[in-house]
Amino acid sequence: MTRADWYAQHSGGGWRTARTAHRCDRVGRDGLRCMGRMAPGQKYFDSNQHNQRSSSQWGTIKLCEACANQEIQS
Repeated sequence: MTRADWYAQHSGGGWRTARTAHRCDRVGRDGLRCMGRMAPGQKYFDSNQHNQRSSSQWGTIKLCEACANQEIQS
């Protein structure tokens, strides 16, 4: 199961196309944030879960394609 599949099952997330530049919001178990970036026009996965670090009440966790397609244990 990929991380995108897990988020889609648990919170209804889906693939989007970036309109503006974003940085990947995945934080690993070691506390380090992914350095991946999404350029305008590039695909990313929107988890549909609120991002605690966002100043916007509508901010969601956005994952770069590499993090979203990473295999995880379910």
